[in-house]
Amino acid sequence: MNNLYITASARNKRSKSKDIGNYLIENIKWKTKHINLSDQNIPYLQKDSIAHMYNFKDYSKLSKKDKKIINQSNKYIKQLNKADRLIIATPMRNFGMPATLKAWFDLVVRVNKTFEIVDGQYKWLLDIKQTYILIATWAVNINSKSDYLSGQIKSLLNLMWLSNINIYSIEGTNILNQNELNEKLQQIKKQIDKN
Repeated sequence: MNNLYITASARNKRSKSKDIGNYLIENIKWKTKHINLSDQNIPYLQKDSIAHMYNFKDYSKLSKKDKKIINQSNKYIKQLNKADRLIIATPMRNFGMPATLKAWFDLVVRVNKTFEIVDGQYKWLLDIKQTYILIATWAVNINSKSDYLSGQIKSLLNLMWLSNINIYSIEGTNILNQNELNEKLQQIKKQIDKN
């Protein structure tokens, strides 16, 4: 069994989403592929790379820049195809997802690669059995009116037909003192242990 562990925080030792994710990974004894998106220099989609993704432009006619984008997309999708479990650890940035995580999703949510449409019906192409979303926010509560992150992630995962989604969050990381943060982290770790 294989885990694909995606981290989206630019912070290393001080990242609370990574704290939760690392704890989960330590408890899952499966082989894990870790991708720290902050170290990836992820390209953003361009007009021609989008056209290629929708079969409107042949790969051979793409620029070097667009070929690099498509190659990176194929690499990430190959990693997803090998995964039995997907773990995404992310902070909330300006009420939504960090740009690196959005860029990663833009590269992996691809028709005929991670999902397909047959006779107007969506069908999945991935075989991921379980998904964990681990979120750290400064002050916004998950599922509040200002939370654009968890809903967007769930919608993108659902588009790729990933289900069995478990969300764990630590909220108020900028307003809690260290003892309160540690207590919240321990509560989340107990929730993870139960599952």
